[in-house]
Amino acid sequence: MVRLLDRRGLNFMAAQSTLGIAIQRVPFSESSQVVHFLTRDNGRLVCMARGVFRPKSGLHGGIDLLTLNRITL
Repeated sequence: MVRLLDRRGLNFMAAQSTLGIAIQRVPFSESSQVVHFLTRDNGRLVCMARGVFRPKSGLHGGIDLLTLNRITL
């Protein structure tokens, strides 16, 4: 994790990118799903994939299991 300071001196986290394999997915709402990833850098991550079931989404249909994905945190 990288912590940075903005111009007001407040902490915020910089975006990180890592590779992960989708090992579990759970529908969350009509348009979103919770996805569990296994990564080399961070171990197991639980992420919210918002809007993946929307018709105009680039990930229409959700995230497939056992696929390698680039995750931006």
